[in-house]
Parts: sequence; structure tokens; C-alpha cells
Amino acid sequence: MPVDITILEKNYTINCPVGEEGELYSASQFINSFIQDLQANAPQLPQENLLVLCCLNLYEKMQQAKLQAAANESDIAQANELLEHMIREMQLSD
Repeated sequence: MPVDITILEKNYTINCPVGEEGELYSASQFINSFIQDLQANAPQLPQENLLVLCCLNLYEKMQQAKLQAAANESDIAQANELLEHMIREMQLSD
């Protein structure tokens, strides 16, 4: 389904699966806000450079989120091992 979005005051028609239009609108609003923040800090940058900078920043945020998720998984695995050990110890003491 074609959906019209606007990024940096330029309109784009994007093919979007039915039912995911809201997510696409949210993404475009997030990107616009992110770019506006970049533009406020570097008003002299051309739009193309702002878009590249936006992509690089979002990639970095995505990588940080992946690392944090991996660390969380590791913490959960350690907690599960500790709980299993405690359960075994409690069963042995019965």
C-alpha cells in the first residue's frame, strides 16, 4: 500500500504493508525530529549531509542497543544459573 511521508519537507511515497502505516508514520516523525536536532546543532550542513549524519547516528544507536541487549541476555543467563544452583542446593538439603 503506498503511503506518503515527509522527510525534511520533501514528500516521499513509500510502499508499506497493510497495517504498518502507523509504524511508518512514527518512523518518519522520529527521523524528522532527529534531523531537526542535528540541523539545530549544524545549521550550515546541506540536507544530504544531514541525512548521512542521521543514518550514521541511528546506526550507532542501533549498535549500542544490540550490545545492551546482549549484556542483558548474559545477565539473565547468569541469574537463571544462580537460581538453578540455589534450587539444587535447597533440594539437596531436604
